[in-house]
Order: sequence, then C-alpha cells, then structure tokens
Amino acid sequence: MEAAIQSTKLVFMCGALSFLVLRRLPVIGGLLRFFWILEHELLHGLAAILRGGQIVKMEIGLRDGSASTTKGGFIVRVFPYCVPLFCLITVGISYALRVPFKNISIGLAGVFYGSFVIQHLRSMHVQPDIRRSCRPIAYLIIVTVNGAVLMILHILLSH
Repeated sequence: MEAAIQSTKLVFMCGALSFLVLRRLPVIGGLLRFFWILEHELLHGLAAILRGGQIVKMEIGLRDGSASTTKGGFIVRVFPYCVPLFCLITVGISYALRVPFKNISIGLAGVFYGSFVIQHLRSMHVQPDIRRSCRPIAYLIIVTVNGAVLMILHILLSH
C-alpha cells in the first residue's frame, strides 16, 4: 500500500515536471496554455457566481482571455490564482479509474498543476487582476491558499 501511494505521488510529480518540456512543444504547449486561460477565466466566473453574481461575457483565446461578471472585487480577482481547478477535477476523476488509466489521470493532473503554477508565476506580476489588488495581501493569500491546496493534494494522492 505504501509503495502504491509513493508511486502515485511520483507519477503526479513527473506530470508536473513534464509540463516544463511539454509547454515548449508547439501544438501541445498551445493547447496547455489554452486550458490554463480557460481555467483562469472560468474561476473568475465561478468566484463571481459564488458571490451572487453572474457571468456576462467570457472570451477565451490562444494568447489571453477575459471574463466580465456582475460581481467583482478582491476575491473574484484573486480566486484563479488559488485554485488549480483542472488538476483537482482530474485527481477526482482518477478515483473512478483503474490502473493504468488511474496513473494516466494522475500524470495529467500533475501536468495541469505544473501549468497552473508555472503560468501564474510567469504572469502574475503583469496581470491586471493582481495590479488592481493590494499586492502584498494578494500574494499572502495566494501563497497561503496554495499551501492548503498542496496539503489537500497530498491527502488525495495518499488514498
């Protein structure tokens, strides 16, 4: 059992690290960037909905995206930097799968997590979401919530 848990975590980490190579491949890198932009804008919309608002318009492109909502504010701006949505969904799906499909799902979750971390680290300093927020507080919240997400992922990958 312990070896299977370690193997699952290793597959996840290999997936996360493989993003560094995959993002350099023209078609795959573009597709991963598209998914990251989609995830980011969906999370703006989800945060607005959780605050009682609605999504008015959403545009997703290969280079950038935007989400217009009826509710804004700090939480709506910072939420996409805190939740690796596609990673968490893919880990959840892996619970319904058997080996080898479970390992493929966990590896893909790692790729999504690698994308989430690297893309945000590369772009956070120029993102209007962060520039319009109090940067020190935004960064503190983002780091704290991401630490909690890592603990949740550790627990999920241990079962």
